[in-house]
Amino acid sequence: MVLLDYCTRNGIQVKLPGILEEIMPEIVMVPKHTNLVIEKWNIEELESFFSKIEFKLKTIKLNSYTTVIDIEKFIESHLDVSKTHNGESRYKPYYDRLLLFKDRV
Repeated sequence: MVLLDYCTRNGIQVKLPGILEEIMPEIVMVPKHTNLVIEKWNIEELESFFSKIEFKLKTIKLNSYTTVIDIEKFIESHLDVSKTHNGESRYKPYYDRLLLFKDRV
């Protein structure tokens, strides 16, 4: 059996123990089959912001357990998921990571 410390997906590298702590409350509170719509997110503002910025860095650390290793892929994939599932609580971490990324650059 092999245990991984990191998982890479959609242009981000996530340290597994940290991400599990972050998502556990959401898993407990919202059943997997439920797609609760809370409020719509302001995706257009993020798209406008990211379209005006040219990134010189190749990687950026969002927090102690998340490192973006492909900035363009990260933005594209997270905007796509956020637009497709706008307001759905189970996809809010994608939107939250975009906001965190925006604050870091």
